[in-house]
Amino acid sequence: MVEEKKLEKLQKEFDALKLKLKGYEELFSEKVKDNPKASVGIAFGSGVALGALVGYLMNRK
Repeated sequence: MVEEKKLEKLQKEFDALKLKLKGYEELFSEKVKDNPKASVGIAFGSGVALGALVGYLMNRK
């Protein structure tokens, strides 16, 4: 019974976070659609972050 209540609470929190994330995605897509420079910046930033992650993973022991 206690576990079920905890699970229900976690499920409600998870659903709320999913809705919040969906709202951010919609807002973000609107901003990028209006500004082509933003999509270039996002692509560049993602590439830099991915390169840093790969470099870190290759150099750790």
